[in-house]
Amino acid sequence: MLAAWYLLIRQRTGHRPPLALLRRAGGAIAAALAVFVVIWASYRFSLEPLRAVAANGTDWSRRLWGPASLLNNAVDAVVTLPLPATGFVRGIQAVYRHNEEGHWSYLLGDVRETGWWYFFPVALLVKTPLPTLLLAAIGASVLIRRSWRERRWSLAAAPLSMLAFAPVLLASHITIGVRHALPVYCFMAVAAGGGAAWLWNGLRRCMAGPRPRRPAVRLAGGRRARLAPRLHRLFQRTRAAAP
Repeated sequence: MLAAWYLLIRQRTGHRPPLALLRRAGGAIAAALAVFVVIWASYRFSLEPLRAVAANGTDWSRRLWGPASLLNNAVDAVVTLPLPATGFVRGIQAVYRHNEEGHWSYLLGDVRETGWWYFFPVALLVKTPLPTLLLAAIGASVLIRRSWRERRWSLAAAPLSMLAFAPVLLASHITIGVRHALPVYCFMAVAAGGGAAWLWNGLRRCMAGPRPRRPAVRLAGGRRARLAPRLHRLFQRTRAAAP
């Protein structure tokens, strides 16, 4: 979703220099490597062969090409190579199986094993303070509008990331608590901060009243120009000191 928004904003801004695009690509690659190192460190920099994750991962190659074929031997060689963070892949497989089987849960007087598509929207609405929800809605709208108007895709990163969780949460069968949607609150807090800043700036403008108009001076040729007050005072002193 963020990539699509970035491409849309880039199309509006026109052509960017290749060097700028390379810098952005380099930053994205560095961020991906940092995430990979953190995940690998969480599994104590373990190295396991791919066969440990997918015990039957080569059955398809044996059925497709035969057990004595060269391609099947190549696949067998690949799955025996040690790979980092295979425990992370194993955890994803366990969650996938859990989601397929479902989990008994309760919502609004009903009990199901496969859950409800509207469980997480209801849980977020019930368990999130109303001011936070209001500020997040205002902030998401303001940030997306500013991102489109100022052609800065990064302003919409928080609200779009928050919306990107919607398909995953709506399709989940593990509806046993709002804790499975906790990452949404990180981006919701950023959007709420944007909403609070927008309301605060609007309140300050209302309390300050209308902005005073800059004084106008007549220049050579009868033209008039509006100057800042300090520059206007300097202009008046210079004109008064002239013979």
